[in-house]
Amino acid sequence: MTRKQAGIYIELSPAWLVSENDNNPYNVKTREIIGAFDDLEIPIGSGNVIFPSGNAVKYLGEYFEEKTAYADPYEENPGDIRAISFSPNGDVLNGNLYKKNIIDILNEYRP
Repeated sequence: MTRKQAGIYIELSPAWLVSENDNNPYNVKTREIIGAFDDLEIPIGSGNVIFPSGNAVKYLGEYFEEKTAYADPYEENPGDIRAISFSPNGDVLNGNLYKKNIIDILNEYRP
């Protein structure tokens, strides 16, 4: 029985600086750490990409090419809602559950 069949499923989720293929010191170290798990045969997920925004620019800016236009891989279409989060006070999508029905809030939502 595999770990997944037993309901135990873990995978490594590396964070890549610039891209998985970029050969910078952080990615070299990440590959080294991943290699330490080889004997355990833990699958490796696609992980995340650190792109030039916020503190990444401040602290890791030297690894990004200035003239390259990087796309935010996590930018989502605000009109394509797949999940919603509610604040403890009932705020959600520019509305409030204590004042209005969730269906009305969803129908009235304009990104």
